[in-house]
Amino acid sequence: MADLRKGVGEWIEYLRPAASSAEKYTWSGADEDQYWEFLKRSVIRRQFEALETILQMFDAKHGHFGVLLLRPAYEELIWTAYLAKHVDVAPELVRLLSVHEIVDSLDAQNDYVGPKAMAELGFSQRYVKSFVARDRSHQTRIKEIGRTLKWPQRQSLLPSMAYLSRQVEYEREYKFLYHATSRYVHFSVHELGRRVWGRSGDVSIGSTSFSDYWAHFAMYWAFWLFIHTTVECHDVLGEVGGGPEKDKEMEEWLKALEPIPILTREELSAWPSP
Repeated sequence: MADLRKGVGEWIEYLRPAASSAEKYTWSGADEDQYWEFLKRSVIRRQFEALETILQMFDAKHGHFGVLLLRPAYEELIWTAYLAKHVDVAPELVRLLSVHEIVDSLDAQNDYVGPKAMAELGFSQRYVKSFVARDRSHQTRIKEIGRTLKWPQRQSLLPSMAYLSRQVEYEREYKFLYHATSRYVHFSVHELGRRVWGRSGDVSIGSTSFSDYWAHFAMYWAFWLFIHTTVECHDVLGEVGGGPEKDKEMEEWLKALEPIPILTREELSAWPSP
């Protein structure tokens, strides 16, 4: 545990040139065909920046909040792994999903602030309605792609993360990480209770009680997710100086680490009374 901060810090510096290569992208041809390329590069940059942020939070004694960055990193890994298996539809599907999500945000903003405030922001009601209307054809096309890919029949537009995880052989990680991060990002009596430590009649309450544990959990899993994501997005990464031998060393270092668990034995001890 004590060496995790040092090790992750050294390895992300080693990987920095590869991650930095995803910052710039040039192309020729239709812009709409580039959404899959945009996505892969954005995922690499976001996860690398998240790793840097987790280390900075750790150094500032706020590393427990790094767990908030794990859920999007996991979903990014699963979606990129899944789309990499279906590159024939990946550019179109990513573009359609991007537009659909924009419409969702536009619709939510319109409902909340109202027509007058939207007009002040530059969105007329005609503009909003035309965008929402166009999204119907986007959703129809997404469903057509889903049928081609044999997505399970469900009310939601997209397949579940559980389904996607099974398709790309990350089901074990889904069951573990989704459960762990759900407790942190949603209302959880147990997770709030972890902030209460002491003895019967005299406790202290705050995140510092579990900060070190969650900080190491965030560091370990953020690095693990980033490494696996680079495998799925290897075609957008530049070379690093160490070569295959250094890459093998990093792989062995990660394998030698014990995955940080969800629960600790101490918190299951009988308290405040037997």
